[in-house]
Amino acid sequence: MEPVAPVAWEGQPTATVAGYTKTCPASFQRCLKNSAALYARELSIIEDQLARFSVWAVNIKVFGAGCESLDYRLREAPDIQDIVVGLLEALDYHLQEC
Repeated sequence: MEPVAPVAWEGQPTATVAGYTKTCPASFQRCLKNSAALYARELSIIEDQLARFSVWAVNIKVFGAGCESLDYRLREAPDIQDIVVGLLEALDYHLQEC
């Protein structure tokens, strides 16, 4: 399923949930590649977390079209959007450190 670009609206922040959500799967993949020497159990845990992350993104419609996108739905709650973006930044950072 190809992600749909979120609709821009006035006052949209530059750091979007969709933007950070797009970077995390690549970081998961790099982590898996870099961790190839790990035991099978550890690789399985990382793969499971990637699957859970993907399900989370689909279920809350991070890449939903127009008004369905998470960024659009959080447009009037910038504090919540900042928290979600911060969590995604932290996840991406830790995945890159893997």
